[in-house]
Amino acid sequence: MRFGDAERESFGLASKFNRNGIAVRNPKGVVAQSPRLLYSATLGQVSRSIQPQRGCGSGEAKNQKLGAFLWPPIPTQPFQGWATNLLCVGAAHFPRGSRVRQPWAERRNPVGVAQPMTVRSVVPHTAFPYNALPRRNRLKRVNHVAKDDMAEAGVEKIKVKSVRTPADRRRFVDLPYKLYRNNAHWIAPLRMAQKDILNTKKHPFYKTSDAEMFLGYREGRVAGRIMAILNNAHNEFHNERAGFFGFFEVEDDRQTSAALLDAARDWLRSRGAEVIRGPVNPSTNYECALLVDGFDLDPMVMMTYNPPYYAQLLEAYGMKKAMDLYAYDIAADYFNHSNKLQRVAERLRQKSNIRVRTVNMKDFKNEVEIVRQIYNDAWSRNWGFVPMSEEEFDHLAKDLKQIVDPRVVMIAEQLADGSKPRPVGFLLAVPDLNRALKKIRGRLLPLGLLKLLWHSRKISSIRVITMGGILEFQNLGMGAILLDELYQRGPAAGFPTGEMSWVLENNVMMNRAAELIGGRRSKTYRIYEMPA
Repeated sequence: MRFGDAERESFGLASKFNRNGIAVRNPKGVVAQSPRLLYSATLGQVSRSIQPQRGCGSGEAKNQKLGAFLWPPIPTQPFQGWATNLLCVGAAHFPRGSRVRQPWAERRNPVGVAQPMTVRSVVPHTAFPYNALPRRNRLKRVNHVAKDDMAEAGVEKIKVKSVRTPADRRRFVDLPYKLYRNNAHWIAPLRMAQKDILNTKKHPFYKTSDAEMFLGYREGRVAGRIMAILNNAHNEFHNERAGFFGFFEVEDDRQTSAALLDAARDWLRSRGAEVIRGPVNPSTNYECALLVDGFDLDPMVMMTYNPPYYAQLLEAYGMKKAMDLYAYDIAADYFNHSNKLQRVAERLRQKSNIRVRTVNMKDFKNEVEIVRQIYNDAWSRNWGFVPMSEEEFDHLAKDLKQIVDPRVVMIAEQLADGSKPRPVGFLLAVPDLNRALKKIRGRLLPLGLLKLLWHSRKISSIRVITMGGILEFQNLGMGAILLDELYQRGPAAGFPTGEMSWVLENNVMMNRAAELIGGRRSKTYRIYEMPA
């Protein structure tokens, strides 16, 4: 409250006031013995000579607890308002009458009263032991800035920052869990798996690649993320200067999306990239591509999901389609085990002396090396293929080992007289763990692991991740013999349904094989590109 000289002399106040006329010392005669007796002597004298104001009532109600209502009332006279403030702050034992609750606007900004927002403003800490008051009742000053005011003041609404600290990494990992928390189809991946793939210091992928993670902030909150990736193994194999982006998640906001893509392009361009392509997380050997059709279906394990507006944001930025990837639903009920399929498979078995066996989990290390050699040969002519190092393949196999069912992982071998069987093809299918992951929202602890194990028993669908043979056998019908084996072994292992994903749109033979067995195209994914 503001005071004049007359008031100071009339009521015996201390002579020291600040430049705004606010009392900075206690009234004479105050003895601060305990929180419940603060200012009791002086307040007891002055309370009889003033009228109670709103905020502290009179006589007939129950006793007021200490600090129960700190907001200053609206005074009718300077002295009355000042004394009433002290009553509200310190008089724990004074009686309280009925009180009419003020509207929020009046309580926030009372008319005609100085605006003390904290206890310290009412009675400075030099004269009042404010720490004795309950902490929950201290009012804090909050600065509110309207959006229009920010624009007029030139405050930057969108800011993109590189990920540098552990806190930044947590924000990067946490963002999709916040964006999709109300989405019925998104499957939350295990957080530990996300931290592993984003660990640029330890994950083997980054030993041959450079990467930079960015966070997009809009008005101070995280609104998007992106990773810029320079895959040196890809560029050496394909003899091009391509950059990639991945782990792209953003709110439905073109400005934030454009700012993130600008940051990724600038980073890649400064390192010699001529084209930017994606999304890949972090390469085509892992989760990749943007869902553009099939939003009403849950994704299979190790497949992506995103809302429809992602494609709109990328296309509005100027990106064009580079390649589409297809997913086919297959099921024993409508699996077309045609005579042609059986005939081609049987001819290959007899002519090339091919047999198919399941993977030997007891010799897992050697089996992984066999699959890696076939993979790097069989897929070497595919669009976007990136050869995997032994260390990187072992790291991926270690993760897959936890979920594979050996009954649906098959290796095709060519038998020769007096020599060791020669591996020529393989089929890798895994149970759709997403059916169980959906129940735990990405966390194994404290009860997530038990839920995961329980719901894993009920999985009845598989995803066929890879299927093919070495280049020498691709035109001889290797796919036919592997599909024939899948038709016989899949339902017998308890997996009557499944999905073949993903298949490149320009892989004519594999698309034809999927349609031949009755596969139904259920989802379409897309990789975009544009000049860097």
